[in-house]
Amino acid sequence: METSLIISALALVTSAYSIYETRRNNRLGQSPTIVGHENESPTEYSYSITNKGNGPAYFEKVQYFLNLQPIEDKPLGEYLKEILNKNEIRYSSSITNLGQKSVMAAGEVITLAKIAFPAEDSEKFQNLDQEFSVRIVYNSLHGDEQVWCSDSRLENI
Repeated sequence: METSLIISALALVTSAYSIYETRRNNRLGQSPTIVGHENESPTEYSYSITNKGNGPAYFEKVQYFLNLQPIEDKPLGEYLKEILNKNEIRYSSSITNLGQKSVMAAGEVITLAKIAFPAEDSEKFQNLDQEFSVRIVYNSLHGDEQVWCSDSRLENI
């Protein structure tokens, strides 16, 4: 009789542990992972993000920064336009403003900024002393919060 109770208790513990491991593996298997990609050429600059994880990323908060100071009073594209015009750089651009509470699917690529300029303005563009960055707070399908930053200095704000 005592042996059967011990075996039953061990079976219960083993089942509980198995359920825990299955849930943990499901969480890991559906977690998003955002990665940034910067591309530069003599006449073009672009910055994109990719969700390299297996699950969607639910954006909770998206913040843009200029020289590590938050941009809140106008869109990123307006700041970019002012800086490029001030430095007399001819350009064409495509800017994506990520929305709060938006979703990024697994494998999705979003180009945040793409700027094309003539070769003769390349040196002016390379000499810009302005630094744009982005910080995204996002959740997994299971509610696990993560923070991704294009600049590591923004991680702990």
